[in-house]
Parts: sequence; C-alpha cells; structure tokens
Amino acid sequence: MTGRLDSRHRHGEEGQVTIFVVLAMALFLVGFVGFAVDMTNLWLHRQMAQGAADAACQAGAMNLYYSALGSGTSTQGFTIPSSPGAGSFDCTSTFPNDPTPGASPTPPSPCRYAALNGYKGGGLGSATDPNQVLVSFPAAVSGVSPPGTNYSPVPFIRVDVIDRVRLVFSPLITRRNTSDVRATATCGLALTEIPIPILVLNPVCAHSMEVSGSGTVKVLGGPDQSVQVNSDSSFAPGPPDCAAATTASDNGCTGNSAIDLSEAGENFTGSLFGTNGGQYPAPPRFIPGTTGQWSQHGMIIDPYWGVPPPDPSSLTPRTGPTLPDPSYGQYGCPDHSGCKHYEPGRYANSIVVTGETAIFDPGIYYIEPASPYQKGCGGVAKACTDRSAVGGQCKFDFFVGAGGVVRPSKVGDGGTMFFLSGQGGNYGGIFFDANAGKYTAGSVDDYYPNGSTATSVQYDSCPNASTPNPRALDMSAPLKGNVLFGMCTEKGSYPNPPVNPYGWTDQPGGFRGFIFFQDRANADPRAQPMLQGGGGLLLGGTMYFHNCPNSPTCQPYNTDWNAQLDLRGTPGSDTRVLGDIIADQLILGGNADIYMALDPSLKIPSLKVTMYR
Repeated sequence: MTGRLDSRHRHGEEGQVTIFVVLAMALFLVGFVGFAVDMTNLWLHRQMAQGAADAACQAGAMNLYYSALGSGTSTQGFTIPSSPGAGSFDCTSTFPNDPTPGASPTPPSPCRYAALNGYKGGGLGSATDPNQVLVSFPAAVSGVSPPGTNYSPVPFIRVDVIDRVRLVFSPLITRRNTSDVRATATCGLALTEIPIPILVLNPVCAHSMEVSGSGTVKVLGGPDQSVQVNSDSSFAPGPPDCAAATTASDNGCTGNSAIDLSEAGENFTGSLFGTNGGQYPAPPRFIPGTTGQWSQHGMIIDPYWGVPPPDPSSLTPRTGPTLPDPSYGQYGCPDHSGCKHYEPGRYANSIVVTGETAIFDPGIYYIEPASPYQKGCGGVAKACTDRSAVGGQCKFDFFVGAGGVVRPSKVGDGGTMFFLSGQGGNYGGIFFDANAGKYTAGSVDDYYPNGSTATSVQYDSCPNASTPNPRALDMSAPLKGNVLFGMCTEKGSYPNPPVNPYGWTDQPGGFRGFIFFQDRANADPRAQPMLQGGGGLLLGGTMYFHNCPNSPTCQPYNTDWNAQLDLRGTPGSDTRVLGDIIADQLILGGNADIYMALDPSLKIPSLKVTMYR
C-alpha cells in the first residue's frame, strides 16, 4: 500500500517539473529574443553613428585641406588650432540649440554633417536627442606619418559620436535602461606623389580658364587627368556655370573653339577634364576620347607652393648681353647675320629681343628691372575674367617683338629658367608678339630636334630622361620660330634651390623644369604674360604663374590669385608646349591650334584627404 502511494506521488511531481521546465524555457526564449532585439537595435545605432562620424570627419578633414591650401571657407564654422591636441569642441556645448545648416552662428562643419546624418549632439542627458558629438585634433595617429608642419600644423581630426540607446527587454536581465554606443572616425591629410595636369588655381573666378577663338587645344599623352580647374564659380547669367569656359563673351560659356583630349592620357585614348564646381555639362566642342570625360573634381593644391624663388645674391649682376656677338654657327647661333648672346645672371633691365636673334646659355635669368619695358598699354586692365578677358598687358621683363627670335645656345647641356620680378612693386611679365619668331626663309635656320635633321619625335632631352611620349609632337620636321627649354630637374621645378618646405632639393634629373617662374607677389594685371605663336613657338618645361606672396597662405581673391597666362596660336604657325602649365587664370586662344604634350612620369608631393580609421 505504501509503495503504491509513493509511486503515485512521484508521478505527480514529474508532471509539475515538466511544466516548470517548459515555463523556464519559454522565459529564457523570450529573454533571449528580447535581448537579441536590443542587440540588433544597438548594432543598427552603431552603424548609423559610424556613418555620421565618417561624414563629420571627412567634412572636417576637407577644412584642414582648404586651410593648407590657404583658402579657408566661410562655412567652416570653427577655428583650426595652431597646434595638435588643442581646439577640441563638443557640438552640444558649442552650438546647444541647433547645429544644422542655416543656423546662426554658422555651426562647425563636422557638427553640421553629423546633424545631417541624424546626430545633432543634443547631449547624453537630453530626453529627446540623447547623443553627443565630440571633435578633437590628435597629435598623432598610430602607424601614420604626418605630412609635416609646413603643409599643415594640424594634419589630423577625430570625431566621436556617442549614442545613448534606450533598451526594451534587456533591463529585465541587466537592470540597465540604456546603453551607450560609440563610433569613432579619424581622418587627416596624407602626402602622396601625383602627376601634374594643366592646373588652373583661382578658386572663385568665373572664366578662370578660357578656350577662345576658333582653334583647337589638343593634349597628347600625359596623366589620366589632363586639366584641373579649381574654381567653384557659379557665374550668372545662369547655367551652365563658367569656371571653365570656351569663350570670353560677357554672356556665354561656349564658343567655336575645341578642347581635344581624344589622344590624351597614359594610353592615348582620352583623359579627364576636372572642374571643382563649375560648368556642367561639357562645352559642345569638348572631345574626351573613348576613356575621357568632363567631370566635377575637387581642388588640387598648388604643387610648387613650397618652391622658393632663386636667390639673386648668388647670381652675377648684368644689364644686357656681355659676350661678343657670335657670328652664324658660333655657340649654335642660327642667324646668318649673327646673334646676341646672353648669359645667366641678375638682370637690372628688361630683356628685349626685336628684329634680331638672341641665344641664351643654360642657367637662371633673374630679371628685376626698376622700370619694366612697356609697350601697348591700351585697353582696360581687369583682374578677373568674370566678364571678359584681361586686357592692357604692357609691362614686361622679357619682351620678344616683331622679327625677334630666341633660341637656346649650344653651350653646355641644359636649359634656361626666367624668373620674372621687379623692384618697388614694378613687376613685369613676358610677351611674345604676334609677329615674333618670323623671319625670311634662309635668314635664320629652322630648329631641328637634338641639333640634327634625323627623324625623331624626341625633343632636346635631359640626361636620364624617361622614354619620350611617342605621340608627343612630331618633331621630325624642322620647327620655325622661337624655341626655349627649361632646366633639367628631377621634380620639375629648377635645380638646386635652397631646401624648401617639401624637404627636398630639386637636383638635375630627367625632366624639363621651370621655364618661366613669375614672382608670386606680382598682382598687376598689366604685368601678366602673353605668348603668341607668331612665326612658331616651342616651349619645353613648366610655366608657373601663381599670385600668392605668402605662399601657401593666399589671401582671399581679389587680393591674390591674380596671375594669368594668355597663350595663343597664330594661323600658319605652330604653338607647342612640351610640359605643364600652372596658373591662377589661363586663356588658350587664337585661331590656330595649340598642341600640348604632358609627361605622366613627372610626379611631385601633394596633399590628399584620407580616412585612416
């Protein structure tokens, strides 16, 4: 009897245990599901916070970049500290009301971009918007070498987004109603080597690049981006904008000229024409090739901002030719009537070549006349091509007039660099007249590449030069007119300047460097360069025209960014450029073709915005 009762008792207990086990498992599953829901919610908030941190970080890094360019923006909204580790701010404490676009005062750009991604930085104690956005400027980033204080004293920025997320089910287990999710992004400036395209630096001016007339500007070879226009102009009367225009008309952006990039790029199949914020779509006579395009592209920093001008105290003072006039054939004189023979040095007068032939020995020509040569001061000088082309150029350090011919001498193995300066603010530019380089057949020998008549596409090259562009410019035929080559360098500027902020000296190498270097203090619109084909023109090297006296810190336009190059083709002659053009404003015009060959192997240090982690 007792045994049977015990058995029945045990069977009853077994049923109760099963119920308890089922209930426990159900509670566990409910808790597990609830915990999974909260974890999924936390993961989603983590992803959103990371997206906001990345966007805010990149916005702040762009401000570091523009500051390094010397052109801070009016929408930056914060002051970049003078040294790393300082200047940190909290979007909540800095702009506690509404750090969104249009708020007053202007909120810091990292705060704006965090707000656009859902994080207004209301503070962790906020009942409606419990999050925090912190911005700091770390002194170092693990595993990253900074570009150097001469580029940017503060190269890194970090953004932390803290999102206080309310929990629903987890408090049943953890007794915590919220959990903080943190996302971090670190960005900054990195130093990289890039090929240099034709670069137009003015950041605001409409028509900062013009291709006017009815000719064609044709680029052959070079990097995969042939042209960069930094202007973000939104010039009226309306779209398309005119940061890169094809006419000088007051009310238009397109004309009869053509921009032909069909044989540009490393594969000769086309290349990129980039504008920072201007004209879109491309002009009707833009020819991109099969791999080219017209595209919006962020600014490219002046690649030579740290290259110092030559030291005039180390150069021999001169006023003009000091050597006896060579006869035909001496020192490479191509004129049957004889030549003027110039040596490098520090020139107190302008160099003027009219109705004669001048040959130039290799070296630096530092030209600083107290009163630059003047001719043709008609027209009204304008500082910007918003409405029409700059006119009235009339002050020149280097002038080649009608019948004037300039050539390199056959002394040594190098080229020339002309530094265009002045005294007491009296700056001068360079001018090649429309009839420069013209001569009667037989009076002056045509120019043959490498001093011979051998069929070759290679122009007078430097020792250890890279393989020449096979489609550069067909130089198998003799060239008429004016010919000048820059000095042989390894970085494309000029040999052996003092150590510059890049940390390198430009030793002799395989590239043609600066052929013209205009004083960065020259803001006179009447002292700007104009080069016309005349009887023919070949320039081998880099033409550098940038108005920024305190480089790299340029003042706002209209004070700086006023250097302009006007390069024109002339019917019946060739204008050929074997090298790079860097100018604040650039006009390529005339009614004949201009051929330009770029070298993709010439690369120099430049800054870029990078997200590190």
